[in-house]
Amino acid sequence: GFILDLEGSKKIATLPGVPKELKAMFLETVLPEILSGLESTSPVGLRAIKVFGLPESLIGDRIRSLDIAPSISISYRAAFPEIHVLLKSREAGNLLDDSFLKVQEAVGRDAIYTTDLSIPFERALHELLLVSGKSVSIAESCTGGMLGMYLTRTPGSSAWFKGGAITYSNALKTDL
Repeated sequence: GFILDLEGSKKIATLPGVPKELKAMFLETVLPEILSGLESTSPVGLRAIKVFGLPESLIGDRIRSLDIAPSISISYRAAFPEIHVLLKSREAGNLLDDSFLKVQEAVGRDAIYTTDLSIPFERALHELLLVSGKSVSIAESCTGGMLGMYLTRTPGSSAWFKGGAITYSNALKTDL
C-alpha cells in the first residue's frame, strides 16, 4: 500500500485486498493521516433527520423550495427502508438550527421518525409497537423471509411479532 500526495491537501491511498493487511495498514497509516487533516478544520455543525414513507425525490423537491443559506450543505442518503437528510454548516449561530426546523416542516413531521442518527428504523418501530400494544404478522413471497428477519433482529421483538409465512408457490399462497 501507499499514499500519494497530490496538489493542495489532496491524497490518494491504495491498500492491498488481503483483509488482514488492509485493516492493519488502514488503522496504522491511513486513519492517522485522515485524522491529522481533520484537526486543522473548523468543527462542523450537523443536524439529521431520518424519514420513512416518502421517496427521496419528493423529499428533495420539498427542501429545494426552501430558502436555505448557501453556507448550509444538505445531503440525502437512501438507507433502506429510510432516507437520511443531513444538514451541515461550518458557521456558528442559529442559522443551522433555523434551517433544520424549516426542513423538518417541509418534509413533514409525520414522516420523520427520529433526528438521532444512532437510532435504527427497526428500533424505532419496536418502541412504537411496544407503546401502542399492537402486534405484527406477515406473509412474504419474493422476499424469502427478509422482512421477518429484519423485524426480529431487535431483541424483544417477540413481544409484538406474532410470526409469518414465506410462500413461493401459488398453490401454497391460496391454501394459506
